[in-house]
Amino acid sequence: MGKSLSLDLGRPRSLRSDVLSIATGASAWGLKAMTSGDPNVIRVRRDPNVGGESSFRTFKASEIGDGTLLTWVTAQSSTANGFIIYLYDQSDNDHHFVQTITSSQPKIVSNGNLVKDSQNKIAIDGKGSKMELTSNRSNFFSSDGTWSLFLVTDFPDYSGASETNVEIITFETETNGGANSKRKPSLAVNKTFNQLSVSTPTQTLGSNTTGNIFLPLYPNEQLFSNFGNPSSSTNNNEGFLDRASRGDAGHETTNLATSVNTSTTAPRFKNILFDPNETGVSTFLSGLVYAPSYLYDKKESLEAQLVNLFDIKFV
Repeated sequence: MGKSLSLDLGRPRSLRSDVLSIATGASAWGLKAMTSGDPNVIRVRRDPNVGGESSFRTFKASEIGDGTLLTWVTAQSSTANGFIIYLYDQSDNDHHFVQTITSSQPKIVSNGNLVKDSQNKIAIDGKGSKMELTSNRSNFFSSDGTWSLFLVTDFPDYSGASETNVEIITFETETNGGANSKRKPSLAVNKTFNQLSVSTPTQTLGSNTTGNIFLPLYPNEQLFSNFGNPSSSTNNNEGFLDRASRGDAGHETTNLATSVNTSTTAPRFKNILFDPNETGVSTFLSGLVYAPSYLYDKKESLEAQLVNLFDIKFV
């Protein structure tokens, strides 16, 4: 389904624009540097720890790739585990995600090995975990209902999930802002149909809820892009799997997501990555970009940057 990539592959890394220079106003989280320099990306807890030393350490993007993180985690045991406490926003927005409860922390090292997905990308394993914003954020959402989201992942076969609907990302406002729903947006997979849903501020017409989109997953899809613009008469909530174009397989759209949620505040406990109740399958996260604005015109350039940066190989 994914398109072959010819743009930018032969160019030195220094000549490529970073993701956040294209995605104006966006936040970015992940295991690779999506901005210039070498930013802090995660804070990790190791288990077991080395006696007399701190069990916590912050790592830069380069320290994941060069082996520093794995060496530190496994200093006491070759089968040690590394858990993520902080997932840092690489932008200047400071929208960090946190989890201090040890039983709910996602893994980055499992039994002495860096977590990798089926395509060998370094990833966060979100099985049975939850991360939430570090604090209530008053500027997390747009006041006009627009959004853009790019998820670098590895969608597994969810038919073996323990939950009927596996939450991947839930972004929810403090109030409904005049819309029918606080969601802005929410991504989940239904295990019965292996179907990704993108729920948004919706309209209810009789017994029917409109404005959401649903995409059949083909296990091991690597990239999902999603755009919302309720002021548009067409394509006001649309999603793309693996760099699909409008009208291709892997594209789904609706013209009915016209309810505008004007609330801009994101409560800490309502803005969540992963599903703490899901213990059957792993949800992988290698990178995430989110902007409270409509960046469809940047779709191709942003997808190309993410494919290059995370070395995505479409199946």
